[in-house]
Amino acid sequence: MNVLLLVMNAMSCFLIVFRLIFVNRNRTVQHAGISMITWLLAVAYFDVFVSMLSGEYWQVNPSEAVVNMIFCIALYACRGDMKKLIQGSSHGH
Repeated sequence: MNVLLLVMNAMSCFLIVFRLIFVNRNRTVQHAGISMITWLLAVAYFDVFVSMLSGEYWQVNPSEAVVNMIFCIALYACRGDMKKLIQGSSHGH
């Protein structure tokens, strides 16, 4: 169970970093604050991912893994647009 949870958390972290890095920035207006949050999240999640790969991070808290999975799903649902994720979408647009 613990190994499966560790793998699922590692994959969530990798997918989050991948989406944050490869979002199409041409379709949204850039904001310095949102860009900084995006950069910090990408660096933090990449650090967790690398720590897991190196064996430095070998025990994952189940609630942390669930939060990471939910964040990953939410990030992909808004196509990596952190502004949309933070501010929400008005009227479902």
